[in-house]
Amino acid sequence: MSKYIVDTYQNEDKVFKQSFSVFKGKSLDFLDSEMSDNIMEVLTNEYTETKTKKQFTDLVFKISETKGRHHEWQHEVTIKDLKRFASYNIDLSREYENLDFETVVITNKPPKAIQYINSSITFKPRIIVLSERNGDEAIAKITRQIENGEAINELELIYLPMYNSPSGKSKTDLLSISLKLSYKAIKNIEIRKKTQDLLILLVSKYLSDEEFKKVWEDNMSILEDNAAVRVFGKLGEERKTKETAIKMLKEGLSLDIISRIIDMPISWIEELGINDKV
Repeated sequence: MSKYIVDTYQNEDKVFKQSFSVFKGKSLDFLDSEMSDNIMEVLTNEYTETKTKKQFTDLVFKISETKGRHHEWQHEVTIKDLKRFASYNIDLSREYENLDFETVVITNKPPKAIQYINSSITFKPRIIVLSERNGDEAIAKITRQIENGEAINELELIYLPMYNSPSGKSKTDLLSISLKLSYKAIKNIEIRKKTQDLLILLVSKYLSDEEFKKVWEDNMSILEDNAAVRVFGKLGEERKTKETAIKMLKEGLSLDIISRIIDMPISWIEELGINDKV
């Protein structure tokens, strides 16, 4: 029997799936002015191709009775990724025959490829590069909404630290600002806790221990239910696991053996770039 491993250890991917699932009913227009539809329903993100290879898409939404949207988080978009996404789009259209699916790829790096074309098909998804968005403008807009008593979109708060800041704010600065804005804007404690958790988890891989400590000290009074402590604890475990993997690689152990010992997928070990450091 085949064994399928889903790599869910990448923080951006975790946040991407959780945030869009938790905030069902929210508009995605903050990503793109043309995406003003609300999420009606989160459809399955797992299906099996005829090749008997199990495939996992990131998120699939029903946004109207005739339209569906397939969202993917991709750290770096290549032509190989676009081929994979094109196959997902075709399979989803076959599974949900009444829905016309659009593919949206969210990334934080400029894409290496924006379309896939061969003699039979042309596939050009909508690609949204978060690092090209203006964080200063987003902060000003959300601040105005709070001052005017208007509803904010929690999803934009979560992704704000990934935006660019023309005024020079770092990811640490943007994370602290987002946490403070979430405390002011979100009255529901459970939603505020979830927003804070996802915010911290998303930015976690980009900050040093010292930067985390600063974020914690600056926002200690507003973090609900010690959200940062719980997330930092998980990060500490992942850092220890990474250190263990590096030590085992130095001893000459194979990726397969290391994967079984630390109970992490080989892809997780490879994506850490450990091989470049030993």
